[in-house]
Amino acid sequence: AQQRIWANQVAAALQQRGLETVLQARVQELMMYRSDRWEPNAREVIKANEQLTLELLARIANSLTDKQRQAVIDKIDAYLDDCRQLIASAEG
Repeated sequence: AQQRIWANQVAAALQQRGLETVLQARVQELMMYRSDRWEPNAREVIKANEQLTLELLARIANSLTDKQRQAVIDKIDAYLDDCRQLIASAEG
């Protein structure tokens, strides 16, 4: 049901192509992580999956050697730099 609602909203947004600012606002709204419209069961499943993901990441992190841990930190730092650059370029 949620996918159908989202697809209809995307179609409505695309009808605003001639109005650039309206289109941008609608697309941004659609791309935001919106869980408030989800059915309660979907929220519960996602919450459980997020918990399992965090537990798995903790187990992986605890199993890394110092060299592996540093490589992961370096990779995350590079992603953060990329995100900061994207934000700065979007802000103008």
